[in-house]
Amino acid sequence: MSSIPAPEIPISDGLGNKKETTQCLNINNTSTINRRTLIPPSEINTHNFTKWFNKIPDFQKTDEEILNFTSNKNLDRIKNENNFVKIQNRDKNFRIFLPKCFREKIIKFYHYDNLHPGIVKLLNIVRRFFDWPGCQSDIIDFVNRCETCLLSKKINKKKSGKQFHVTANEPGELIAIDFFGPLPKARAGLEKILVILDVFSKHVKFFPVKRADTKTSIRCLEKYVAEFGKPKFILSDNGTNFTSLEWYEHWRRKDVGLRFTSVYRPASNPSERIMQSLSEGIRMSVHDKNHGSWPSIIPEIEKKLNSTEHSTTGFPPFTLMYKSKLGPIGIQDAKPISDEEFLNILEKAKQNTIKKLSQRENEFYKNNPKLVELSIGDLVYVKTHPLSNKEKNFTKKFAKLFKGPFVVIKNNKNNSYVLEDLRTGDREDHHIDNIKF
Repeated sequence: MSSIPAPEIPISDGLGNKKETTQCLNINNTSTINRRTLIPPSEINTHNFTKWFNKIPDFQKTDEEILNFTSNKNLDRIKNENNFVKIQNRDKNFRIFLPKCFREKIIKFYHYDNLHPGIVKLLNIVRRFFDWPGCQSDIIDFVNRCETCLLSKKINKKKSGKQFHVTANEPGELIAIDFFGPLPKARAGLEKILVILDVFSKHVKFFPVKRADTKTSIRCLEKYVAEFGKPKFILSDNGTNFTSLEWYEHWRRKDVGLRFTSVYRPASNPSERIMQSLSEGIRMSVHDKNHGSWPSIIPEIEKKLNSTEHSTTGFPPFTLMYKSKLGPIGIQDAKPISDEEFLNILEKAKQNTIKKLSQRENEFYKNNPKLVELSIGDLVYVKTHPLSNKEKNFTKKFAKLFKGPFVVIKNNKNNSYVLEDLRTGDREDHHIDNIKF
């Protein structure tokens, strides 16, 4: 781990010390981090950003690296535009060549202002407007040393079975919904959040609510429809609020199709990944305040998630839903784009999604050569989900972990199977993650 230079120029010395991407993106091993180099939380604001931004042209004139770069054999990658020296990257786009003394400040501003995104998302944010040799290495080094990230973020676990993806071809085709909570009771009795994700654009909408029942779900979804239009399909879990007759009849009359995830398989719902970002955003905002104040930060979390380039589509969800490009500060100075340009963006987002999912599949199969697929007639057991009961002196810690045996009678081809209980003849759908064989 590289050290931090003098306080007046707090940057890492990682320039030129590049690592392979597959190694650099591994931020889970924190045992090698020297805690003296961790980056503690601090206050960053838009006023400071504007002040730094206006000083960049002056510092470019004296930055040694920029001067050396422009005086050597790199003139074809350099141009002057609007008083800024700009550098061309592999994607052929020119971006502001950021002087060394501003690099960690700019990285830190975007990292804190966007609720601590990971390496890939932060790199996309910074490279909207800025670039420099070793930009990726500096961002990797920064994220690996961010104390807030190290203390707040989870380590994602691998999935089992073959890879299947919930996809859509355009905004509004499919939305995924789920409830987040319960949370500490806030004003007006708010305890949960209804999360709505547009599967294609990755745009999110959050509705703080008192309860997770059918009427509340319908009321919030109707508000969503009024703003963004009626979706073709709604994907949800198998909770009673989403499987009731009232829910079914309401959307049947609206000609909206209903889809459901596997039982006891939250990861089957694309909105589940948003839950992690939502939880982290709330935690980092109210951890040292009244936890019942969480509703006040929800609009800001929603805005930041929607204004950050998504690693799958390559575009901010805001752009794909509102047909607008973000400015340097974000949504506040967004500008509309033409219909022709928007169609090109939609097509590019679709191709990026296909490419990204293909890359994920290849990487998954490379690291998981022995994939699990059950056969018809296999005998299996199913994971139990008991609840503790103090009155009956029963704790789930001492309960059986599995029930069965069951026999596999159908493969649903999405890592879920129809199982028949050999004792009762009852049939149940279960994901491979909940099956023991």
